[in-house]
Amino acid sequence: MKRLIDAARRGVTASLLLLAPASLAALDFEPCVLTAVGDRSEVPVKCATLEVPLDHDKPDGPRIELFVARNAALAGTPAPDPFVVIAGGPGQASTIFYAQMASAFSRVRRTRDIVLVDQRGTGSSTPLRCENIERDEVYLDTKTFVRLGAECVDGLTHDPAFFTTSAAVRDLEVVRETLGYPSLNIYGISYGTRVAQHYLKRYPERVRTVVLDGVVPPSLALGPGMAIDGQRALDRLLARCAAAPTCAEQYPDLGDRLGELLARLKASPPTIEVPHPRTGAATTLTLTDDLVAGMVRLLMYSPQTAAVIPMLVRASSEGDHGPLAAQVLMVSEDVHGAISFGMHFAVVCTEDVPFWGRLDRAALEETFLGPAQTDALGQICESWPRGFIDDDFASPVESAVPVILLSGENDPVTPPAYAEVSVLGLTNYRHVTLKHQAHGQLTTGCVPQRLGTFVDRADPVVFDDPCLEAVEGFPIFTSPMGPPP
Repeated sequence: MKRLIDAARRGVTASLLLLAPASLAALDFEPCVLTAVGDRSEVPVKCATLEVPLDHDKPDGPRIELFVARNAALAGTPAPDPFVVIAGGPGQASTIFYAQMASAFSRVRRTRDIVLVDQRGTGSSTPLRCENIERDEVYLDTKTFVRLGAECVDGLTHDPAFFTTSAAVRDLEVVRETLGYPSLNIYGISYGTRVAQHYLKRYPERVRTVVLDGVVPPSLALGPGMAIDGQRALDRLLARCAAAPTCAEQYPDLGDRLGELLARLKASPPTIEVPHPRTGAATTLTLTDDLVAGMVRLLMYSPQTAAVIPMLVRASSEGDHGPLAAQVLMVSEDVHGAISFGMHFAVVCTEDVPFWGRLDRAALEETFLGPAQTDALGQICESWPRGFIDDDFASPVESAVPVILLSGENDPVTPPAYAEVSVLGLTNYRHVTLKHQAHGQLTTGCVPQRLGTFVDRADPVVFDDPCLEAVEGFPIFTSPMGPPP
């Protein structure tokens, strides 16, 4: 992706040299190709770069580049208000997310341009990268991750204090003004829901509709609930397995097995060599308890990947660490390839960690994750500056704009209760919780079709549809061949 986008950027940047610094100048888009992590999908679009102030309160100061892509509507005369996709993380680029999920937005694209802005610090928008963390084939223990995360801030080209959500929504407004759109339809996923809600708060007259998928309420400081919510999702998976005769027979005492496995890995982490699941190359990996616990949590983001957890735990508890190690390799590389960790730390060290308050360590110790990940973020943020944040950042959004909130019943990071906090100030919304689902409902069942209809009509009632209640859970794997027939 980088090679293709860099080529497009060189041509576009050259055309921008004649533009005045004022953001109202029109952009010249050139053809480019967006790709997902691992080059697993490609989407031809048109791309441009736009210069904005590093500090919006100092328009004559240093400037940075935003990378903007537009996938034009299929209609000859598109609707005047485009559809904007905001990725999660924090640290994921919207262009990379869109390349992976473009087909889910095809119904929307019939009538509207789809506009993508890599949030400052991500993708090709002046990325804040921690190279020692993000390089390929890095499988870090917690201690090393903390050290590299703390060291990263000293090697950044730009001050991370200006790479926060409050700065990002100002960037998005500059893009809207520059492209001449009267208003926006916004889709945000996970952390992207925080950005979407803050844009709605700051520029309410510029928003036509909003879709929040895996909702982070403005008042919530992410981090302390991570282990608690992950345990809740795991408990639901264990209960589901125990209630299914075949699963219960195959995986007896699954929760105890996982706890015993993590204890053994903590006491004596094995170093093993396995064929890389994607390349086949011999790869050496030390299986620590933190690495495996983090992998289990990330597998629960999707019902399809959560379905393999019981099989992996049983195999490893019986001494066969190969399948578990293969999953660790794939999950680690996907995360490192998708996230700009410098931007990630810039956000969480400004908007989350400073507002944690006192942690309930006893509750954290009762979870399979424990306090390790929370402690790691806290230690890293001791080295990072607190950045720019609006005074009303954590206040609830009060709006009559049509809003759809999507939750997964088994979401390990943004459970349905989070969305119920965000709806308190909304008057024209639907909150839909999909049974048996996890994090992000964009591709679930009839959601893509309902999404397109909602954006066309700007009426939340279109999500009062029986098709959303018909979604089934993904069956749990009982062997490497898959679920039982």
